[in-house]
Amino acid sequence: MHTTNMAPLDVLMEAARWAPSPDNMQPWRFLRRPDGFDVHFDATAAAGTTFPLEAEATQISLGAIEENLRQAAQVIGAEVQLHRHDSDTLRLRAEITTLPDPRRLETELPLFRRHTNRYPFRPSPVPDAVQAHVAAMHEPGAQLQLMQDKRQLQAWSDIVRRAGELRFQNMEIMGWLAHSLRFKPEDADHGDGLDIRTFDLPPGGTLMLHMISSAPCLRAANRVGAYKLLAAIEARPIAAGPLLIAILRDDNRDAMRAAGALMERAWITLNEAGLAVQPYYVVADQLRRQETGQLDAAHRQAALDLARRCQLQLGEQRPLAMLLRVGWPCHTVTRSQRKPLALMQTGA
Repeated sequence: MHTTNMAPLDVLMEAARWAPSPDNMQPWRFLRRPDGFDVHFDATAAAGTTFPLEAEATQISLGAIEENLRQAAQVIGAEVQLHRHDSDTLRLRAEITTLPDPRRLETELPLFRRHTNRYPFRPSPVPDAVQAHVAAMHEPGAQLQLMQDKRQLQAWSDIVRRAGELRFQNMEIMGWLAHSLRFKPEDADHGDGLDIRTFDLPPGGTLMLHMISSAPCLRAANRVGAYKLLAAIEARPIAAGPLLIAILRDDNRDAMRAAGALMERAWITLNEAGLAVQPYYVVADQLRRQETGQLDAAHRQAALDLARRCQLQLGEQRPLAMLLRVGWPCHTVTRSQRKPLALMQTGA
């Protein structure tokens, strides 16, 4: 990411563009205005591919955009006011006051270096000073809970496995995943979706992803228990530690965005400390689906048991918004790309 020759407003839009989104589908469009730009949720592009606007996952992404804008504005000397208009728009007004030496922007905007690492982590503990710094972060309506006890990590690995079993039997979710997978480098170069090079795949893993991308194949494989194997593979790294962070929130939409902002702040900070981070939304997703009646009757009891296990581990009633697996990386990973800014702008 090279920001040195960019206008301040373009730096802010780049910051918004690099915020995380579910399966990297980036359902946003930017409308440039003289004093800033609007971030719109593109319902047409999102239909059948990712979470709708009102979903918690989308609101968390909006919160991450807000956090990126605050951090970028602080560095470039912009006075930024965030205004939410209607239900699908985040309106940004930016009054540029001073601009620092442009050669400093690259090093002073660590948000552009935030990334996901799905590979194994070393078991070495996360330094107490880093944990204390992250644990002290707060956002009205959201908080972090850090966990490193081996028994806790094993319990959460089991919770993620159980949630994964529900997810891998849900054809809607798996249809979204299939739409997001990018098997060829030239497809990943389009800038959205999940580049399979970012996955830690076992032998035959690419073939397995092709299999679960086909609904008939997945249904057939699930009849012999494939969903259990897939969920176990996904959950296993959590038990190896060394650190898991739960992001909790109050029960309202503003708190969903607060959770997204807090997640982004912690994630950026951890990456800058040299630590790897992998987000897990699968547990929160299944809990929200149970609450909103989106699960099949056959899976509701399993989701209620999932909620009970989460509450037992967290010790409180506030909803879980996200889990972050944290540790020292073993591998340099391929970073997910983003859609070109030109393709995300409208009315420019």
